Amino acid sequence: MSILLACFKVEFTGQIARRIKKELSPKICEEIFAELVFINISRIFEEALFIARETGSRAADLFYIACAKREEAILISNDKHQIESAKKSGIEVYNLLHDQELVKKRLIDAVFDMKMVLTHTYTTAISATDVFTTEYPALNDPEYKLAAQFSCSWVPKRA
Repeated sequence: MSILLACFKVEFTGQIARRIKKELSPKICEEIFAELVFINISRIFEEALFIARETGSRAADLFYIACAKREEAILISNDKHQIESAKKSGIEVYNLLHDQELVKKRLIDAVFDMKMVLTHTYTTAISATDVFTTEYPALNDPEYKLAAQFSCSWVPKRA
């Protein structure tokens, strides 16, 4: 296991342990780690080095930014320096504390990976299960809302 991967797992586990019941954190972390794709550092070293020259960012930040760039992924962070460096590198980045609703919407868009018509079709069908509701504001696109326990709504991007 690389030092970067080890640091990530330790940091993430600590973040989870601070936010939920301690006895639940090992199971939750194991389930999340099983779903994550970890990238060998040698595959992103050159990208991180290039971004370092462009942004002057810190090494730990650069590897996350390089991973996001290489994998064409979004980056979600609470670190303002990392966010600024990611923006300079052309990465789609969100501040988890300030952009919570945008993050939820973006993650739902990414999970469903659908165009507006498909999103409308599927969410209308799923509305019958009380997971989603669809609202039609006057002169606007439909707005889709997850059930209260999920606390999120969004208007999908136009194709």
